[in-house]
Amino acid sequence: MSSFHFLAIKNINQLTKDAVEISFEISKSPEFNFTPGQYITIKHQINGEEVRRAYSICSSPSEGLSIGVKLVAGGKMSSFLTTKVKIGDILEVMPPSGNFIMKGDKNHIVGICAGSGVTPILSMIKSKMENSKDSKFTLIYGNKTQESVMFYNELKDLASKNPEKLKIHWFFSQEKVQSCVNGRIDKNTLQHLINTFRDLKQADDFFICGPGEVIDNTNELLLLNQVNQSHIHFERFTAVKKDDGISDAAEIISNVRVCVDGEDFQFTLSNKGQTILDAAMKHGADVPFSCKGAVCCTCKAKVMEGKVTMDANYSLSEEEVAQGYILTCQSHPASENVVIDFDEM
Repeated sequence: MSSFHFLAIKNINQLTKDAVEISFEISKSPEFNFTPGQYITIKHQINGEEVRRAYSICSSPSEGLSIGVKLVAGGKMSSFLTTKVKIGDILEVMPPSGNFIMKGDKNHIVGICAGSGVTPILSMIKSKMENSKDSKFTLIYGNKTQESVMFYNELKDLASKNPEKLKIHWFFSQEKVQSCVNGRIDKNTLQHLINTFRDLKQADDFFICGPGEVIDNTNELLLLNQVNQSHIHFERFTAVKKDDGISDAAEIISNVRVCVDGEDFQFTLSNKGQTILDAAMKHGADVPFSCKGAVCCTCKAKVMEGKVTMDANYSLSEEEVAQGYILTCQSHPASENVVIDFDEM
């Protein structure tokens, strides 16, 4: 199981009035090697409360470890990171994780994002520009105005230096900009783009990141254009609210054993009660977690015995689920005996 490490802040770059890029010192931390598209989890005590949040890595592996953070209204961690931290501060950080990654040597990748959703895709772009001579990357990026764009100058510079490899389609919903799309990323504007640039449909993989509406609309449109679902990858920054799928099920009281860092925690749990993650924490287990919304996979563990149900899953692959992995923040017991192992990775 991954654990938190103490990392020093090496640099802070102000991207917009409410967004920063934070770079960490990792020269002596091989655990922080990463694949473009992955994220880290940060833990900090804020006003006496332990707060954990996951942030996508925006740097390429050759540049070290950097994240992009945008201030979120009411966001405790984003407010702390964008206004309080300074160079030299020490933060508790969990090593990189996540499945939102490029696999294989693909010829044409399309990234579709809005706002801070660009962070993991920027990491992919920079890696592709550095390491692939003949590959092509198309970025479709939506924002309100030019001033609100994270990494605006860096993206323009990358496109200028790699005119044959990187094409950017800018969308601005609250500002008219020459040679850019005036509007939001939605089905109509995306379909127009696909009709105009016909090579988009033939791309090898599509990576979508941003608000749920952007992800859902883009996914539906790509499927309508005969893009195979296996070539569409997405990462949500916020969870979709769903009804509780177990409300009508018969109650089961299970004997649950949770294994973490070689230590066992045993308790009984109803399928109509807390999640396995919350129950394990209540009984003293120091289990990993971050979003508690099925968006990241920090709380991932493996079912070694018994059955469980998940309320939602936006981060585990079908292969991982088939292998018995679960998001414990969404999981409830569904058999008399359940054994969950956080160390089995």
